[in-house]
Amino acid sequence: MKPSRISCLGFILVAVLAVMMVGVIGMTAGLSATRSYYTADEEQWLTENRQRQMVQAAPTINAYKYEGSTSGIVDFYDSDKPIAAPPIATGARESRVTADLKVSYKQQGGATVTAYDLQFNAAYLINNPAAQQVILDLVFPFPQNAAVLSEVNFEVDGVEPADVSYSMQYIRWRAVLEPGKDYKIEIHYRAEGVGSFGYGLPSAQRIRDFDLQVTIQGASEINIPESALGPTEQKDEDGKKSLTWRYNDVITNRSVQIELPARPSLAFAQKVEKLGDFFINLALAAPLMTVFFLLCLWVIARLESLRVAAENHVLLGIGFFLFYPLFIFSAGFLELPLAYIIALVVAGAMVLAYGVRVFSKRLAAIYLVPLLVVFFGLMTRALTVERFVDFGLMLVVSGVVLVALFMWRIGQARKLMATSPEPPAGPAPVVGQAPSTPATPVQEAAKPAPAQAPRPPSPERYCAHCGKRVEPGFKFCPHCGEDAQVLHKCAACGLEYIPAEGMPAYCPACGKKQS
Repeated sequence: MKPSRISCLGFILVAVLAVMMVGVIGMTAGLSATRSYYTADEEQWLTENRQRQMVQAAPTINAYKYEGSTSGIVDFYDSDKPIAAPPIATGARESRVTADLKVSYKQQGGATVTAYDLQFNAAYLINNPAAQQVILDLVFPFPQNAAVLSEVNFEVDGVEPADVSYSMQYIRWRAVLEPGKDYKIEIHYRAEGVGSFGYGLPSAQRIRDFDLQVTIQGASEINIPESALGPTEQKDEDGKKSLTWRYNDVITNRSVQIELPARPSLAFAQKVEKLGDFFINLALAAPLMTVFFLLCLWVIARLESLRVAAENHVLLGIGFFLFYPLFIFSAGFLELPLAYIIALVVAGAMVLAYGVRVFSKRLAAIYLVPLLVVFFGLMTRALTVERFVDFGLMLVVSGVVLVALFMWRIGQARKLMATSPEPPAGPAPVVGQAPSTPATPVQEAAKPAPAQAPRPPSPERYCAHCGKRVEPGFKFCPHCGEDAQVLHKCAACGLEYIPAEGMPAYCPACGKKQS
């Protein structure tokens, strides 16, 4: 009945492991749907905030021929009106722009956004490019995603002109410029943005002197996209990040762009969204790694000549597999390194503790520790890399470590077998010959003494720890280094036990007398 119970238990454990694998893959794959990340309110809140990314464009400045009045200038937003005279496109000769961003993180349920309060100040120096009076038409567009604009101010040479107009879309000023005269335009406003801030330079125009300074306070990190115009200087002072764009005689089709990533401690839904691809890869790789780990355990048992029950193998596989779901779901609430450490400690302790009971302390240290380093360390790290070359390198290093481990153990086993002494041979039996003639006293004296009956050979001894044969006289097992214990097997009931002192006269299980 005992083998039948073990087989049934092993089958149940295999079924439990298979259900766990399918369940982890199904639950992790279910998170890939966007609707699984957020509730309806959270999704709407995120959509509204993602539309508030601010991009401030440079002012549009055009000059027209002056014909006594400004009434004939085309309205840029009304194409039905005729143009009295073709405009002369011109830009600011100098641009001095500062943008101060105070970053804060807002959260609603399982979603967070990176918001900022923007204080924008700009000073542009323009002049009349013609030799006679011209009509200047300046349009300064506001960021279209701004919901509220406050502290809006427009000044020319320190005074707000009477003919300036304001709207939620732009500031517009028309005036007659005298030839050769410089005009300093100053603009100020305050608004709230989310996620990123940009400043667009006028394309296909030369800016003689462009100076933009952006100060960011309270952001954990910032990112400058590769497609954006790069800053010429960066500083970190007193918890503030200062970025400067200073260019002379520049013509570019790139704009300034600063991205403000979400805070490192994301809410659960956003963590799952950010790490979704990694979680899917980990969940799909977990069954393959578990099967490979069980295969390594089978090789270890064969290599060390151990008899390990099937349920012990499967229990070790279950403990090994638990690392992956524990890592995946704890990463939704904790930082990724902390979640990894917790999963590694819990699953690694389970595998090592049970592995010591199944194998031994020495074999667990030799085999299980390197296996956990390879599977939980190198192979799991391989799933996080983006380049195929790095992924292949991690797998090659893992394979080299495993092959080196088994090669070393096979070499050690062969060396121990080669140095093990041969068992002492028993005394050869003396075969007497029948005398053909009566023996004389001399012959009797010369006759050798009758040989004693040969001693029965010593019973075979096996190590109680690794199961390998131990030669007579060995106090320690040459294979595993543990104390050599003598196992005695009852001929009647088959019980194997370690006698306390010498050979007992009776079996402790069935009471039969022992020979």
